[in-house]
Amino acid sequence: MENPNVLVMPRALTPIVIEKAKKIKLILMDIDGVLTNGIIYYNENGNISRGYNVQDGMAIDLAHLAGLSTGIISAKNSISIKKRVEELNIKYIYLGVENKIDALKEILNTSHFTYE
Repeated sequence: MENPNVLVMPRALTPIVIEKAKKIKLILMDIDGVLTNGIIYYNENGNISRGYNVQDGMAIDLAHLAGLSTGIISAKNSISIKKRVEELNIKYIYLGVENKIDALKEILNTSHFTYE
């Protein structure tokens, strides 16, 4: 019988995967469906609310502690989104962006990051 208190490394986490992961320096993500569950709530006045998972916030904090940079590229733009990404100390914030590839290129052109 397996001991549930013993942490076992998943088989997919091979030395090759670990070496590739060491090259990651920047994590870019969207908001809806990534930092939220994808559900948008409307109140009686038509205002929108989103729910954010604190575990995602902790993962971003841990990524920062590991030396990784983070960024958001989203077509959405609201005060609540700005507040959440600022709380998380996300460095690259591109909101209201229709062409996410252009935003990515701008980040790469103004930083030391590459596609690799």
